[in-house]
Amino acid sequence: MNLLREHPALDLGGAWQFAFTMEPSAVQEFTKLAAVRAAGLPVYPCTVPGNFELDLLANGLCEEPSYGNNIRDLAQYEHAHIWYAGAFEAEDQPGKDTLLTFEGLDCYQRRAES
Repeated sequence: MNLLREHPALDLGGAWQFAFTMEPSAVQEFTKLAAVRAAGLPVYPCTVPGNFELDLLANGLCEEPSYGNNIRDLAQYEHAHIWYAGAFEAEDQPGKDTLLTFEGLDCYQRRAES
């Protein structure tokens, strides 16, 4: 089955926004950017597809990773909680499922134990 052939594709790349926190107590399952802002987290512009570390650099939040030992400083973000937000419109395709496909996500989500 070739999903791209059977389903029209909409490229979601472009201007997005992101927020992050290093504080586990601040972590919530946000579904809207307004909730992120209401929680007091700063929101920054970014580009998708992209990279969190390069988004930090573009916003002046870290030093150039490829210079000297700056790459080591980025290790502090290994446990950051990050939210990306973007808006798009998609046409309704009657009789067809809508699929949201992510390629190349690098994430880990810890689930609470029941």
